[in-house]
Amino acid sequence: MSRNILDLNGLFTPTYVGFDRLFNEMLKTQSRAKQAPTYPPYNLIKDGETYTIEMAMAGLTDKDIDIVLEERTLTISYEKSEEKVEGVIHQGLAQRSFKRSFNLAEDIEIKKATLKNGLLSIEMERIIPEEKKPVKIKISK
Repeated sequence: MSRNILDLNGLFTPTYVGFDRLFNEMLKTQSRAKQAPTYPPYNLIKDGETYTIEMAMAGLTDKDIDIVLEERTLTISYEKSEEKVEGVIHQGLAQRSFKRSFNLAEDIEIKKATLKNGLLSIEMERIIPEEKKPVKIKISK
């Protein structure tokens, strides 16, 4: 399966001012994407200014999962205990430790997280502060 990788080289032009840090972060992320973990599977859904991360969490409870937001990085993790479950002959549901992180834009706020029927849903919304909304600049005489 071929993977399309976004070519960001065209963004380093004189028309983008003050975005150096953003572009460098995008290039780092692009190189990390090749080795990104695939477990647990997740969906990223956008509906207008609302985003939802849905992550498969079969067999886990809300007490098993850690969700932390630190410096605009949302990290979801689970640390598997070493205790054996008695009577299990075959365990087909993967319950291995994981840590998955998502980098959030400055204007994204987490609204809520729910776990229902083995699906973790984290709802977020883009909130644009007044000072970042477009402003018409008047030309003085």
